[in-house]
Amino acid sequence: MTRDDRLPLAPQRGRYFMRHRGFNLLFRSVDAVLRALRLLARRPDPSRPVLRVLIVNGAHLGDIVQSTAVLPVIKAAYPDARIGMLVGSWAGPVVQGHALLDWVHRVDHFRLNRAALPLKAKIATWWRTRGQALREIREVDYDVAVDLYFYFPNSIALLWQAGIPHRIGYTSAGLGPLLTQALDIDMASNRRSIVELHLELLRQMPGIGAPRTDLAVPNIPRAAVDVASLVGAGEYVVLHLGSGSALKDWPESSWAVLALQLLAQGHRLVLTGTGVREKEKIERFRRDVPQTLDLCDRLNWKEFVEVIAHARLLVASDSVAAHVAAAVDTPVIVTGHGMTNLHLWRPTSPRAKVLMHPVSCAPCYRNAGCASMACLRELAPAVVKAEADRLMAPTPVA
Repeated sequence: MTRDDRLPLAPQRGRYFMRHRGFNLLFRSVDAVLRALRLLARRPDPSRPVLRVLIVNGAHLGDIVQSTAVLPVIKAAYPDARIGMLVGSWAGPVVQGHALLDWVHRVDHFRLNRAALPLKAKIATWWRTRGQALREIREVDYDVAVDLYFYFPNSIALLWQAGIPHRIGYTSAGLGPLLTQALDIDMASNRRSIVELHLELLRQMPGIGAPRTDLAVPNIPRAAVDVASLVGAGEYVVLHLGSGSALKDWPESSWAVLALQLLAQGHRLVLTGTGVREKEKIERFRRDVPQTLDLCDRLNWKEFVEVIAHARLLVASDSVAAHVAAAVDTPVIVTGHGMTNLHLWRPTSPRAKVLMHPVSCAPCYRNAGCASMACLRELAPAVVKAEADRLMAPTPVA
């Protein structure tokens, strides 16, 4: 690892989460033109009642689970309002059939689409789904839209094109001048979670007053699932070894050490995951720890949620599993890393603990991490085991 590999990067250049000088200049130039043109823009009518609200986040499952925390807050502030949500199709299982949602729209942006498709096909899918969503959104005639995604690509242009009067969002991915209420983020000094930042956006909604922060916890649909038929009878601990990126995966040898220690204490272990990479990881893991139940790729979304909900503890990589645990109030340990701001992405639960080996260079904001990744790879199994013992300890009787 070179000296430069260890130096943290600034999380943003100016107001934008776009460190590449060329793209950053493009963002600034486009926004400068839009600010000049905005002199001709019509101001939204503050007396228009809020009857239809659109929440937007085109990112992946973990982001969407956290975004659902705003739904009960909005419903409490506007009891008569109907709520829609715009997501990528991959996030459909999180929001489909949600009791607080009246509409679900889908746009699959090519930059966020993880399907094994050529770029040309992804762009075609994006254009098709964007057109369909635009027609649906115009038909609903929303009064307010709140875009919760602060990386590129946001959906601000779509919301402006749909003619939604109140458009609220972050400036950090460009097109901020198309918003009617905008929020800048200074990630270098941020100590708030993403849900707390989202609440700042909600405070810009007309007539909302003070939003109910006590309601701001992830809110995902639950289902009647026979969990015992999936995992067997008795208590169990879930291990979720994989994540959306191999860079965020705790070493398999560390997982094996932790698993053997938990087994020695008499805990039953259930393994969850999805996809080829995670399946291969679990197969390698089980060569050393065969006394585990492999449910990788064997659960649909509802079953996955309920298996976590009924677990005594979840130990997970930085992944959607951790945010599901927060939503269903299951104790969770996250094997963290220093590539991002841990305050921002921590699960929204007092029963969640993010562990990371302390290093002076974190957060580094390096998308590709570094050669050593000591922040993650040197996290000792003994540290995770001690926290697991604490979270599973019987609650003292008063």
